[in-house]
Amino acid sequence: MTSTTKEKRLAGTLILSQFKMFNEAVVVFETQIEPAFWQGFDHCIQRFIKDNGWEGEVGMVQKGFSWLGPKAWKSEDDDWKYWFETHTAGGDGADYRLATIAGVGTEQAEFGFCFEIRPRRFGGAKKLGAYINALDPKCREQLIGMDFEDLTKGNYYLPVTVDINLVTECWQEYGEFPEDHEVFNNLSAALETLGEAIFIFDEMFSAFAESDE
Repeated sequence: MTSTTKEKRLAGTLILSQFKMFNEAVVVFETQIEPAFWQGFDHCIQRFIKDNGWEGEVGMVQKGFSWLGPKAWKSEDDDWKYWFETHTAGGDGADYRLATIAGVGTEQAEFGFCFEIRPRRFGGAKKLGAYINALDPKCREQLIGMDFEDLTKGNYYLPVTVDINLVTECWQEYGEFPEDHEVFNNLSAALETLGEAIFIFDEMFSAFAESDE
């Protein structure tokens, strides 16, 4: 018997031996705690969008993702050249998103924001790729210095974390997750970083002639 198989059997035995309590805990978490957390998360993003005159859609609770971007990144036909979107890096999605963002999941996954770009607005993936490969590395180095990770093909990822102890304390005190609670301090900092990074992304792609091909 492998150690992995033994661990699974032990974990399963523990769950089944306390199955009533386990079931009640899962129901409370899935119907109350996690939706409340992501509602607070969405409210933080919505406040940032409003305060900075951006546009976007907050939908972690309803759709499982949110996106946002400055209005200047939107084309005249209301299509978006690029934007920021919530993103899970790594893993197969087996963990709850709250476990992932808190760093307590079973997978080596992270949660954060990804700079997304629409290749067809720039002549297609091949043309965009050639442009990116020829870019001065200065902008990339600036983004890396701001904790972005280069996912290649023009996509950059900024991790966001929360402290599970603060999550616990917030729920214990309020039974919800107010958007101004310190549990969301890292999220607020990440949003500010996105705001600072837009000028770098603009510099990276401003010389690229937009195409509707």
